[in-house]
Amino acid sequence: MKTLKTSALGLLLLIGLSSCSKKETTTTLSDSVPVSNAAASDSATKPEETAAAESTNESAIIDKIKGYIKNTLLTEADLRVIQDSDRKFKMAQTDLNGDGKNETFVYFNSDYFRGSGGGTVLLFSPEGELITKFTPMKLPIYIENTANNNWKSLVVSVSGKWKKLSYANDKYPSNPSMVAVEVNAPDKGDTVLFDNLDALKEYGF
Repeated sequence: MKTLKTSALGLLLLIGLSSCSKKETTTTLSDSVPVSNAAASDSATKPEETAAAESTNESAIIDKIKGYIKNTLLTEADLRVIQDSDRKFKMAQTDLNGDGKNETFVYFNSDYFRGSGGGTVLLFSPEGELITKFTPMKLPIYIENTANNNWKSLVVSVSGKWKKLSYANDKYPSNPSMVAVEVNAPDKGDTVLFDNLDALKEYGF
């Protein structure tokens, strides 16, 4: 009789331990789900962080543009005679080669850089390196939707005619008036840059 009671007690203890083990396992799995979700939430990029990164990149490009203007484009003699009212530029950005990064066009909004045939326009890479210096060039600049050599072509007006500037050898033709290729008027679907200068922010250098 004593042996039977002992066996029954042992069986009950075994069942109890088994039940506790299952309960602990279930609790552990349940608790792991919120932890995983929290980690995923923390790793997601917040909109304000993206905006801050874009603002930082734009500031870096602007600083490089100003550095190029003052240290490479202009001489010390230029800087001595340029009035404060002429030390300004406006810029427009667009992706020319489909890599998801914007190239930057810079237009000098002052008479010092303009002549009868147009003004000076600079084109910079997303890293702030000069691609092409255009002069003389009239605004606006039309960007074709189709690519040539993996870069979109530019269409500008020269003496009442439309000229197509195609990318080759790591740059565009620097003097639109010397380009022989004439094309029809730009397509209405083309991207247009500098068509409304008043709407663009002005930067000093």
